[in-house]
Amino acid sequence: MTTVKEIIPLKRDFIFSEVFNNIDNISILENFIATYLSLDKDKVRGNLKLLSRRLPNTKRNEARKEVDVLLDLNGEKIIIELNANSFKDGIKSRNLGYASEVFVQQYKKGDKELKNINKVLEINLNVNSTKYENNEKLDYLINKFFLIEKRDLNKIFTKKLEIDVIDMSKSIDVCYTYVDEREKVLAKWCKIILAETLDAIKINGEEIMENNELEKLITNVETLSSDDEMIRLESTHTKQEIAHMDDLKEKYEEGLEQGCYMS
Repeated sequence: MTTVKEIIPLKRDFIFSEVFNNIDNISILENFIATYLSLDKDKVRGNLKLLSRRLPNTKRNEARKEVDVLLDLNGEKIIIELNANSFKDGIKSRNLGYASEVFVQQYKKGDKELKNINKVLEINLNVNSTKYENNEKLDYLINKFFLIEKRDLNKIFTKKLEIDVIDMSKSIDVCYTYVDEREKVLAKWCKIILAETLDAIKINGEEIMENNELEKLITNVETLSSDDEMIRLESTHTKQEIAHMDDLKEKYEEGLEQGCYMS
């Protein structure tokens, strides 16, 4: 199998969802989720289910809402969202809305004690470096957020809604120090998603995936990278990125002319 040729990388959301929102690849997801939740694989295998990506529209004429991947693990819901560009307030609000929607969907009429409401975990896989609202960068590869008491951060209102932000750029930052073995393994997953060649997927996957899982992943990516529709989407995606960078460059140059930036 050729592994060195360039591919449409998994960091493109349309490729990511095609690969991971696929029942034939459930074993790959089981491996990832077991790693992410620090669970034995045997506790995940056979218990992880793919759910429909489409969330119900609550208003007429509302745009179709789809998450990248929606999973059920023994009743708990897991959303995986790949954020290919910036993680600005609009994207944060949208993804929080997705998590809230999945949380509310669990309500069953007549369930006065809300016993059917299970935990919702949203995993945001961010391609680019992520920042807080105060413009400070996130400290870790894995960053967990709950509803907390402002004066005592140890007091959590509920653990039933958790928003995790994975700053995948830290997986390729040679200066970043992993906090534990779990982060080291997750960094391999991040490198697979960021990989620009099949060879890079193979090198990182060999350490964390079973042979059949890795072969399946490589075959999927290689096949999709040759698919006409995927190539069209990649071309459109690339044009959008170029246009965005040109826009930023133009604004930067305008700022220079107006003396807004100091060297």
